[in-house]
Amino acid sequence: MSSQPEPAIQKREIKFLLEQVDEKIKAKFCLISYKWWCLWKTYVNFDDENYESATKPDQIDNSELIAEDGELKSSQMEGSDYFLVPKSVWEKLHEWYGGGPKIERQMIETGISKILQVEVYPLRLKVQHGAIEKELQLSVSSSTSQMKYSVTALFSVNPQNCHLSYDNGDKKKKIIKPDSKRTLEEEGIISGATIFIKDKPIASSDEDSSIESDDHSTDSLIGSDCHDEFLKDNPDDMDDDNTDEDDNDNENNRSEPKGGSSMNKLRSSDSSETDDEDDYHSGPKGPSAIPGVCGLGNLGNTCFMNSGLQCLTHTGPLTEYFLRGDYQNELNKSNPLGMGGQMAVEYGKLLSLMWSGNHNSVAPSDFKWVVGRFAPQFSGYRQHDSQELLAFLLDGLHEDLNRVIDKPYVPSIDSNNRSDEIVAKEQWENHLKRNRSIIVDLFQGQLKSTLWCPDESCGNISVTFDPFMYLSLPLPSKTTRTIPVTYVPLDPSKTRKRYYLTLEKEGLVSDLKEELQKVAGLPSSHNLLVADIYHNRVFQFLGGQKGLSSIRESDNIFVYETLLSTETDSSENTIRTVQVLHRATDKYGSCELLGTPFILSFRLSEITTCKQLYDAIKPYTNRVVKTDSDPDQLKYTLTVLTVSPTSEGESIPNTDLAIHSITSLTRENIAIDWNSRNSFSEVKDNEVEIQGNGKEMPEKGELTLHDCLDVFVTKEKLGKNDEWYCPKCKKFGQATKKFDLWKLPEVLVIHLKRFQYTKYWRDKIDTYIDFPLEGLDIKNYILNPAEKSSSVLYDLFGVSVHSGGLGGGHYTAYAKNHRNGTWYSFNDSWASEADPSSVKTRGAYVLFYQRRKQPPNKPLPKTPSEITEKPSQ
Repeated sequence: MSSQPEPAIQKREIKFLLEQVDEKIKAKFCLISYKWWCLWKTYVNFDDENYESATKPDQIDNSELIAEDGELKSSQMEGSDYFLVPKSVWEKLHEWYGGGPKIERQMIETGISKILQVEVYPLRLKVQHGAIEKELQLSVSSSTSQMKYSVTALFSVNPQNCHLSYDNGDKKKKIIKPDSKRTLEEEGIISGATIFIKDKPIASSDEDSSIESDDHSTDSLIGSDCHDEFLKDNPDDMDDDNTDEDDNDNENNRSEPKGGSSMNKLRSSDSSETDDEDDYHSGPKGPSAIPGVCGLGNLGNTCFMNSGLQCLTHTGPLTEYFLRGDYQNELNKSNPLGMGGQMAVEYGKLLSLMWSGNHNSVAPSDFKWVVGRFAPQFSGYRQHDSQELLAFLLDGLHEDLNRVIDKPYVPSIDSNNRSDEIVAKEQWENHLKRNRSIIVDLFQGQLKSTLWCPDESCGNISVTFDPFMYLSLPLPSKTTRTIPVTYVPLDPSKTRKRYYLTLEKEGLVSDLKEELQKVAGLPSSHNLLVADIYHNRVFQFLGGQKGLSSIRESDNIFVYETLLSTETDSSENTIRTVQVLHRATDKYGSCELLGTPFILSFRLSEITTCKQLYDAIKPYTNRVVKTDSDPDQLKYTLTVLTVSPTSEGESIPNTDLAIHSITSLTRENIAIDWNSRNSFSEVKDNEVEIQGNGKEMPEKGELTLHDCLDVFVTKEKLGKNDEWYCPKCKKFGQATKKFDLWKLPEVLVIHLKRFQYTKYWRDKIDTYIDFPLEGLDIKNYILNPAEKSSSVLYDLFGVSVHSGGLGGGHYTAYAKNHRNGTWYSFNDSWASEADPSSVKTRGAYVLFYQRRKQPPNKPLPKTPSEITEKPSQ
């Protein structure tokens, strides 16, 4: 580790390296702890903000990113758990600070559009050769030829005398045909798959050309013609015999999704399974399986997809449309905005299996492959958002089934003070000139969007009528949050206290200090120092003007009381505050930090010698020294730190030596180096007195779906980063915006916006929202008189549920079978009948409603409010 340059030089060098980054295939990036990265940025003032003070980072610590098996923890998220830096930046930071471990990743191309992204989670594969199993990591961009080279090298097997097959966990093997131009992503191999090495050639007899059973000792496999390959100098040249037929096969395999008609499947002569059943391995069959009550296997963090698919496949009109085969007559393979019909075809195959009544579960691996091919963000095996996937699926199915072959150009037309009815009808007809599909028929409605120019002298009002596929409703969440803080009195003999402060979410740290002053009965808030404690040291001090949004839910906030300066203080009475850390040597001889640091607040005239510094610190050490130790016997030495909290520093003698000869006690930290770790009491250090009930107060009242709709149609002022350009006055400004419902769809999808993201933290709103299973009445939110005259009641048939926190949560679903009217619960491959009352849950995330059909010549049913009215006397 080389000497560290000044912060300004570090900042300049790293910014220069970041500007030189060329994002290209195989470029190297490294993961770095997000917490450490933020600390370093604060230290060097990377974003040119005015920090009150900054702590010099210790060595790079990526330990929190690594699991017990030494691999990267699952569900780690960029911008919250880690930050991606170019390899050159990592090397420079490591040169200055040391630490680790190094987590290097590569930029790859993914999906059919070849989008560049860093592959944070490579495939983790199991490789079996006989009774021996080993693990291997490979990139999804590796070719099947490269994989054969890597797999055989793992066991020192001659690739000339073996062939490979894989099992994605569905008990169904498929042969891997080495091809230097076919990636593992295109092959459909997923993380957790098992690769099998067979030491004998594939038999060509009928007996050996069937689907493999659950017994992996059989030689029957699914795949195309495969011959043994000879290992050459370049593993990418490990292709099969280059006959014209093979070349055609390879080309077809690259242009069609895995499992498509281009694959030359081998089946037993007496097999009764359909092509679709071969593409999607299914679970147990039997007469007890109910059509539609079919689980979906988890392919590796794909519960979000399974949850969304269960809701979509229980959309009665859409499901019957696919089961009748109507979609085959409406495939639009030439639509440049579509997927060549592949999305619709694969969805139809999956749907036919789920509703065949023959299967209790299926593994949607081919469907996921197609999704990942056209939407690389879903191609890996990380957790995603079920609503985002549903939005992609609905849009993809629409374009694949769009009845408009040649889309005409439709100019945008202003309302020009015409009536809403005329403008809405005109814009809807213009929309239909380019968009006509079963998805439009069922899922699309129309919103009225009104914008008021903020310039009163302009007075422009813009009105548009836009189509919508789903409604994203904000939750009327609280404007406050509860932040736990630990108050440390100036007097070390007094007990630390834990307070739970309720503050405005958009407030400042100064508001936190004022609230603490009020609830703790302190004389002033000006002598309070707010710090974020991380890894036994101050991660950063939070200035009064810093937003509370910078404080995460997991942050450990301490508020230290310091001396209060006055205007009459002389230079000798200048107040200094110094961070003091506890350290000891661990069993491996390395320096480790202990307990919680404290802030030593003093006047310069009070500490002029080294002995006076020892005397000032002794009351703090007495508080944490073990009771069986002699309090008069010094158990530690003091060290001034100028580099990092675990650096050697300069020892401070317990003598009358002038303190300024060693340190100015300005930006330096002081370390208490305990002679023995056993002298320091973790129990005493953690002693804190809880104030109040020790938890956030529960929310009052109950929120309903109507409350969310009320917020949705309420006027709001656009933010500073979302200014609107007024075409009349030609100015950007924070316009006022309002949404209203105009045209309602047959199927209403409602997305409850439970996830919130800011620059500093992510949050999930777990507020319970009450929603009706039957008779959702939204008549009061509709402006269109024609819509109000028809039925505006909706009945629930599907719910995508998210339980748990961000990153580590899990998706399930509830769906009502439109054929038998029964509710079912779906948890990946498991499906069971559900009580309708269990559908209402705090984790409800996406709701699926179907418009109730009004019987002819019958009056509309009474609304819930009308039902509760007393009958007239």
